[in-house]
Amino acid sequence: MGVPRRKLGKRVAPLSAAAIRNHALSFRDAIGQKGSYVKVIRLLELLQSIEFLDFEVVEDHVLGDEEAVSYPDKSFMRIKETVYDKAANDDGHCRFTIAHELGHMIMHKGQANFARGTSGDHKIFEDSEWQADAFASEFLIDQRLIPQAANEETIVEMFGVSGSAARHRLKRFYSGK
Repeated sequence: MGVPRRKLGKRVAPLSAAAIRNHALSFRDAIGQKGSYVKVIRLLELLQSIEFLDFEVVEDHVLGDEEAVSYPDKSFMRIKETVYDKAANDDGHCRFTIAHELGHMIMHKGQANFARGTSGDHKIFEDSEWQADAFASEFLIDQRLIPQAANEETIVEMFGVSGSAARHRLKRFYSGK
């Protein structure tokens, strides 16, 4: 039995990891995010108040297996109620989910509807889901703030992400990617 394949998203304009990092860090700078911990629910509400985007919190059954979905061309996202509530209570996975959807909103306008499920034959750097995951990681874990000799626990504590997100980000950080 082989390793399960990652669920692909839709094909979008190619972006390198460095370009995605630039999008994420530019967005952090644009919103004035100085500290390590991004309050994603407060950010969503701020972005809604300035009409950058709109969002709706829906009962869990409405989205089925999806935690949230984005419609970048409409500047709109739907978020499961449990995901929203857990993100408000500092759950790292749910905070990542919301940052992932923000990545779609920022990078994928003019490129289709980005609910997961429709996949194609394309390169990983052309994949909407890979790009949004990379954005969420770079946005929530600002490499400029990672201390030297940081470990997983330090990243989890500083940035409020899951252990899995911290491990993946540190692997890329120490490999220079």
